[in-house]
Amino acid sequence: MSTKQFAIWSLFGCLCFMIGCGDGKKLLPVTGVVKVDGNPAEGAVVMFFPASPDAPISTANCGPDGKFSVITDMAPGIPAGTYQVTIRWPDPKVKPTDAQKMTGMFNDPPDLLKGKYENKAKSGLKAEITSSTTDLPAFELTTK
Repeated sequence: MSTKQFAIWSLFGCLCFMIGCGDGKKLLPVTGVVKVDGNPAEGAVVMFFPASPDAPISTANCGPDGKFSVITDMAPGIPAGTYQVTIRWPDPKVKPTDAQKMTGMFNDPPDLLKGKYENKAKSGLKAEITSSTTDLPAFELTTK
């Protein structure tokens, strides 16, 4: 077998393996919105922690209007299930310097919510995703 044939068969085997390794859970397209003190939380990061420790964590980033679309493992959507939710809102005014970017030596910007919703056990935020869920109720947060 030539090197080219070996490479093609190896790629084919890897693709078959990856297709066969999926957990079979259908990802549902789900959106939502985060508001803080009644205003959109642009740049907020939402994380969905599944009840099963083996299931992947889903995430979302809020746009200028506070709206988000959930993704799981780099694919749009989220599996049906019950989730504990955390939200962190990094201060957009705090940015790393060019030197910090080049060295990778910088800390996350401070959380405008002061960690109030950052711990899944303490946030009090939950989401129930069913096969008919398309839009989550708004996450209405306060800084007080």
